[in-house]
Amino acid sequence: MPDHEIWVVGAVDGQVAVLLEDLDRDEDELSRQEDDATRMVVEVAAALLGPHAVEGAVLRVPIGEVGEPVWEAAERDRTLEDELRGLPPDGGADPRRRKDDGG
Repeated sequence: MPDHEIWVVGAVDGQVAVLLEDLDRDEDELSRQEDDATRMVVEVAAALLGPHAVEGAVLRVPIGEVGEPVWEAAERDRTLEDELRGLPPDGGADPRRRKDDGG
């Protein structure tokens, strides 16, 4: 059994965070699959995630002794967030953005 799971914060609505599990991950690469039908969706208290309860955050969530996610021990993985957004590994600018010359 893996020691962690990858979850994406899909939305935060008041005190509730909606998380999508990334089931189609290959090693440590976040899936870019658009079909959420294969993903588990859970609602957790945003307070359990603390400062990580941010829409779009990619969380590495440890698995507890009984096989359940330990939400309060989740860590944000900004490298996987960049991969999801298609950014280069060095955290550079989004290649989809064009420079605006102001004119």
